[in-house]
Amino acid sequence: MKPLHVTYLIGAGASTPELPIAKQIPERIESLDSWLRSEFPMPAEPFPAQENLSGTIEDAQNLFLKNLSWMKLHAANHYSVDTFAKKLFLDDSHALLRQLKATLSTFFYIEQIRQKLHQRYDTFFAAILSGKRPEISLPNNVSILTWNYDSQFEIAFNGYVRDAANVNTQTQATPLPPRAPEFDPNKFSIIHLNGAAGFIATAGHFQRIFQSLTIPASKETIAHALMLFAKYMQQSDSCEPLINFAWETEHPLSQKQLSHALQIAPKTEILVSIGYSFPQFNRGIDRQIIGAMSSLRKVYIQGPHSDLSAQEEKLRSMINTTHSVQVVHRTDLDQFVIPNEF
Repeated sequence: MKPLHVTYLIGAGASTPELPIAKQIPERIESLDSWLRSEFPMPAEPFPAQENLSGTIEDAQNLFLKNLSWMKLHAANHYSVDTFAKKLFLDDSHALLRQLKATLSTFFYIEQIRQKLHQRYDTFFAAILSGKRPEISLPNNVSILTWNYDSQFEIAFNGYVRDAANVNTQTQATPLPPRAPEFDPNKFSIIHLNGAAGFIATAGHFQRIFQSLTIPASKETIAHALMLFAKYMQQSDSCEPLINFAWETEHPLSQKQLSHALQIAPKTEILVSIGYSFPQFNRGIDRQIIGAMSSLRKVYIQGPHSDLSAQEEKLRSMINTTHSVQVVHRTDLDQFVIPNEF
């Protein structure tokens, strides 16, 4: 019997408490600021000459910390970072929106270096992987659509294959790196609907900066993150923070991610929503993707009990099948739901 296709829809609650949800970002910025100043003050040394960056590593750290304070202030004044970003977008404030993306991308990148991986991600791969290294295989009937900027799935998978340079290609964690095979919706994949921290775009090619997330925090890993930040800020013609927002529908990355998600949607028979509140900002994209799940039979919604009824109401308004769809609530937060049908 052919296995049912399971698609995961992931929100920020899936990575908490290691990584913050939107309303926790201002408080987490304070913690990160103190940690960087006390544990990893950077030297007044230049970046490697081949990076073609002005200023010192200390200068980059000082500018990043200044931008963190700026982002914290506006996140608090506008309810969330996303709300502030939408305001900048509507005001046509390209330079400030770029500054926000650079700061937000570096913030999440360094937070992943600083924090431990939550065991939920580790046990997820322990449950779905088969074979033994070096022949470990991923299930072709599982897809992941994530609104998160983090790389927690990829970090967890690397713990099993220990091949950081190729994790992105093996998991089809988009955007795919240069020379990677074309996206195949019939294989395991991780679609970052909002892009991800730790990506840079160079000469028109997407490149994933991932290896630093798989080793302990050190002056070298923090300096590497600050180098990315400096590139974001100084090299606007060749480098762009590859975080994007749902309303940036003309962004090439947004279009490609949505295209991949819409190839997965009609195959989806079981949907598992984890830690996702279906916010208004994402509603248009969510409606396109979930509305295209014509084969959907059953939905699992995992999260705190108080949130689930509201999430189900929003989700049901997007389902567009000619048959009834069963919805199951799961409140056990220690592990990600593995459907009985898997």
